[in-house]
Order: sequence, then C-alpha cells, then structure tokens
Amino acid sequence: MTAARLLALVAAALLAIGGALWLSSQRHLESASLDGGAFLSALKPLVNDVDQISLRRGDGSATHVLRTAGGWRVQERDYPADASKVRSLLLDLANAKIIEEKTHDPALYPVLGVEAVSGPGAGGIALELRAAKQTFAVIVGKPSGAQQGFARVADQEASYLISPQLNVTAAPANWIDLALFNIAPERVAAVTISLAKAAPYTAARSDSKSELVVSPLPAGRELSSPNATASLQSALTDLTISDVAAAALALAASSQPPAAAHCEVRTLDGLLISIDGRESADNRFIRARVVANPATGTTITNAARAEIAALTARLQNREFEIPNYKFNALFKPLEELLKPKAAPAQSAPLKP
Repeated sequence: MTAARLLALVAAALLAIGGALWLSSQRHLESASLDGGAFLSALKPLVNDVDQISLRRGDGSATHVLRTAGGWRVQERDYPADASKVRSLLLDLANAKIIEEKTHDPALYPVLGVEAVSGPGAGGIALELRAAKQTFAVIVGKPSGAQQGFARVADQEASYLISPQLNVTAAPANWIDLALFNIAPERVAAVTISLAKAAPYTAARSDSKSELVVSPLPAGRELSSPNATASLQSALTDLTISDVAAAALALAASSQPPAAAHCEVRTLDGLLISIDGRESADNRFIRARVVANPATGTTITNAARAEIAALTARLQNREFEIPNYKFNALFKPLEELLKPKAAPAQSAPLKP
C-alpha cells in the first residue's frame, strides 16, 4: 500500500470518527435542552380557554367533563364536576416539565404505558383537551415514583418522563363533586328516624343550646350517655357521596326496591330534609329532597332559601351512593342509643 493511499484511509477514518463525535454531541445538547423544558408548551396560554376534557381507557371506560354556564359537569352523570380537581389537572398539564426523554420505539411504549389506547391491554389513558378550537391529545402512562410519570403527545414518537405526575382516571365517579350535605350539628333542631324493622323515634330540641331529647323511650330504658344523640346531629355534616345515578336512571325509581329506611332532619333555620335509604348487597343508596319548614313564629332566612334552591338542583330525580358508615349514622336504630338491657335475674336453685 502506498503512503498516499494510507494517508487517505487515515484521513477518512478520522473524518468518520469526528462526524460521529459531533453528531453525538449534538444529540446530547438536544437532550440537555429538553431537560426542564415544557412538555406541552402550547397549552399554557390557553389553559383558561379549555372547555372540554375527555379521558378514555382501552377497556371502554370514559369520562367527558364539559364547561357549562353553571360550571364544570360530568357528562356521563349529568352532575357537577369537582372543579378543584379539574383545575388541578389543567394546571399540572400546562406546567408539566420534561425530566428526561425516553423511547421513540413503539415496541417499547407498553413498558411506559404510552402506547395507543386502542384495546383492553393498553396501559395508559388517552387525555384530550379542547381549547379555543384547538385540540391537545396526550397519552398518560405509568407513574414513576410519587411525583413523576411517563407521557407522550399522541401524534408524536418521543415519550418523556415528566413532572408533576398526572393523576387521571377514566371513571366518571372520580370526577363528580362528592360533597352533598354539610349541615352543622348546632343547626339541627330535630331528627326523626323510621326503620322497617325497628320502632320509629324522634330526637328534638327547642334551641341550639339545649340537647336533643329522644322520644318515645322504651319503659325502663335510658340513653347510653348524655351525648348519645351527638351522632344524629352530625349525620349530615360533611356527607359525601361515592357515586350518583344519572337522572334518567333515577327517574325509574318506581322500579327500584322500596326504601328500607326513612329519616327527616329539621334545622333551626327552617330546612326540612327528607331522606329515603335502601341497601343493595354491599352498597348503600339514598334519595333526598329539601323544602322550607320554618318553626312556629320564625321566618326562613334568604340564606336558607338559597341553600334549599342549590340542594334541590342537585337532589332532584337522583339517587346517591354513600359510604356505609354514613348510611348507618343517618338511619341509626334507637337501640344503639340506649344502655344495654339488664340481664334477667337468675332465681336460686331449689334445695332438695
């Protein structure tokens, strides 16, 4: 081999090595520039314009949250959405930062849960937002630790590790506003409970400073403690729901089993809350209505009237699933408020 030929080969090799090093450095710079960059930069200026959120899993479950004149609503339940949860999702997505670029290979997407949501085996959730006539589509993948997770813009190949983690679900029950009643104990004037397999009773008082007095009390029985009725007063405090039947289903209440329990709560400021309860397997359900019922010689306040209107809009033609412990507090048998019955005296054995 001539010297000229050898020099040419060495020069070509050096050129190839230099090109590879330059390309590697460029890729490193590109990757470094992604670190800390916005995951969905185009959304941030439009976050207040979002009017529709859609979430879908490969198993067919889906939720659509729509902005209406009265606020956010869950379409599948025709019921108000939890506005704070919606707002949190929008801000998290608009402010999401790229921690690290991951795979471009579709064959590896399932490892991160960012494959197309096209069948029951898909691990992620398809999240779609509509804002100012623009659509943003993201595949939300698996979490990575407590604060980060994997995600991919649906029409792009690159997948990323981002922060904060996007906590999303496609179950409608997880997007509804769970708060239903919040009647403070000091507002409660009387509670009447009627159960299918127990005697009805009423616990009432004349003002917010007196204790609830139970009647009728069985002969020879007394309350288990001076504050035995406290649970009756707080049964409607922070009462949350687990789910709500769509209005069309609740209208078919006549086809449902009859209520096994009934409770009426009267407040000192003029509300009458009537609640029917039923049990089905391990679940508990209620239907309720609220009307004005001022005490003798009193006038219902404007605040109470506004509360009645707001509650009626939520309660009308709907049935709610509530936690079992709340159901038990609403429909407490009188026996649970009383001291246990004294054991019958045993007679002395006859002497031979």
